[in-house]
Amino acid sequence: MEGVKVLKTDEKSIEMMKDLYADLLNSKITRSRRSLESMKNQPKKEKQITKEDLIARGVKHTNQYKYSNLIMPESMTIGTRWDYFKNEYVVSAHDKHNGTELFDKCKSLTTYLANINDISYNMNTATLNRNYKISKHLDRRNKNSSILIGFGDYEKGEITIYDKKDISYNYDINMKPILFNGSDFYHEVIDFSGTRYSFVSYLI
Repeated sequence: MEGVKVLKTDEKSIEMMKDLYADLLNSKITRSRRSLESMKNQPKKEKQITKEDLIARGVKHTNQYKYSNLIMPESMTIGTRWDYFKNEYVVSAHDKHNGTELFDKCKSLTTYLANINDISYNMNTATLNRNYKISKHLDRRNKNSSILIGFGDYEKGEITIYDKKDISYNYDINMKPILFNGSDFYHEVIDFSGTRYSFVSYLI
């Protein structure tokens, strides 16, 4: 699809992706309100999530959620982010469990991928997701294209990107980075089974 670039990788970039994935497996990804509100789109699992489960996870206003038996999605933004309480951009290039290590690895990976693909690229934000099945949408605050990568032991879970004529194209991103502008093209995640991590870098 025009406007989407499948990035080439090499041995070093694959090792960098594996290293980031290992960190994600050992990290607590803080749940965001946005991911909680998207839970109606999540794949199912055997164990039913009860109202008590949600309260234990810190979810407020549990009566508005109809989750029953869904996989709990998690999403964490590191780097520059929009603070909805302050109504301004703030810098939080770390999380309380890893210091700046995760953000530094994300930036190093995207810089390296840009170099070996001979593209000009800058980022100041990374979003890390676990089991986040997002519905069709446009990114709101991105100022450039995003690099998107999937990780994990999962099946299906491709990203669907729609061109200007609303024709859909599916991309397998599991250890296969792509570059596209999520502010220009609608996109969503296909149903998946297993545990799916994803990493998105962009400039805001």
